[in-house]
Amino acid sequence: MNKLENQNKKEINLSVVIMVFNEVSTIQEAILKVNGAFDEISGNNEIVVIDDGSDDGTTELIDEVIRDLNYARVINFPENRGLGAVYKTGLKEAHGEYITFFPADNQFSPSIIKEGS
Repeated sequence: MNKLENQNKKEINLSVVIMVFNEVSTIQEAILKVNGAFDEISGNNEIVVIDDGSDDGTTELIDEVIRDLNYARVINFPENRGLGAVYKTGLKEAHGEYITFFPADNQFSPSIIKEGS
């Protein structure tokens, strides 16, 4: 049972889907930055991390980082399926009225999340 299972899709305002593949050096910072951006956004929000078959320790680190975030969950692909599969899964699995995608390599500042809300 995932942490968000009891929440209705309409109860979630914004879903941020973090896309990750072999980003052990950046994933923790990406999750924490998105989490920090939520402090400035009203409503119930969620983080959905989609791990596209990482094999560098990223998967284990994600589990550790989101353990105490009750509005975050991870979807792990057993093997790399590509960006199209990540987007398709993100759109299917995110519960928010609004959905945005955020790369785990920190090429964008989470301020774009705040600006778009």
